[in-house]
Amino acid sequence: MNIYRNRINDNEYIVYYSDSRNMNNIKDGQIQLIFTSPPYYNLKDYTTKPKKQENQIPHSPKTYNQTYDEYLRDMYNIWKECARVLADTGVLIINVDIIKYKTKNGNILPIPFDFISQCAKIGLGCKDIWIYKKLTGVPFQFGKKLKNRHEYLLVFSKTNRYKWNIDEVREPYPKDYIYPEGHKRRNSIGQAPSSVWEYFPPFQTGTRHYHYCPFPDKMVDRAIKLFTDRGDWVLDPFLGSGTVVARAKALGRNGIGYEINKHFSEVIERKIDTTEYEIGLKKQERLKIDK
Repeated sequence: MNIYRNRINDNEYIVYYSDSRNMNNIKDGQIQLIFTSPPYYNLKDYTTKPKKQENQIPHSPKTYNQTYDEYLRDMYNIWKECARVLADTGVLIINVDIIKYKTKNGNILPIPFDFISQCAKIGLGCKDIWIYKKLTGVPFQFGKKLKNRHEYLLVFSKTNRYKWNIDEVREPYPKDYIYPEGHKRRNSIGQAPSSVWEYFPPFQTGTRHYHYCPFPDKMVDRAIKLFTDRGDWVLDPFLGSGTVVARAKALGRNGIGYEINKHFSEVIERKIDTTEYEIGLKKQERLKIDK
């Protein structure tokens, strides 16, 4: 097994270039947050480095080596491993979308809702469903479908005792907010984010295509701040471009990733290596930790 490992102070950043259907390198209940986006069944070919999008269907291979039922069985085995390693106070967030293209009779494949059913069978209750609204998205309208500008963020936990650091992610109120300053319905720190998370996907164009679906840094940061504390463990079983482990490093958490496609290793390791450690710390806090 090929492994990347980095350690800073008491925190570790580990990448296993192997299959996440078996994550026996992780202890039961070790992980506080799992933030991931699995393959979208037959829409993209991850076995090679990404190419510039061509034609109408984004990065879609002509043939695919699995049926949809086989794909769901693989995902179910990975969710079982996620349930094993997730703490009772932990949260699993799955970023996924329905499939509108290359489907029988033009019907969608309801991946998010199939995942909710799968997770319920292994003790992971769906606590919330958020929308990731892409501020730039697929520019075309395909067939009898509207332009696709959003995906789902499915939030799961074993219990209702999951960590919830809402004050860490509050935002400034708009100037025309319905309740004035000092009103009892107005939090002095700021307003809580809504269930619609609006972000620009990372910029890729021309020859600069390093991964098909990189996460926006700020979206991952919000989830890490909301559901974990400094020193907790964060996992991405489909690491892709390495963003989740890199952002765990940036926020002083431990990070683990699994990526079966070794050709992404250069992108992953460069991203982790070049991410500053604990960028959110105040100067005096940083000096104290470094002693």
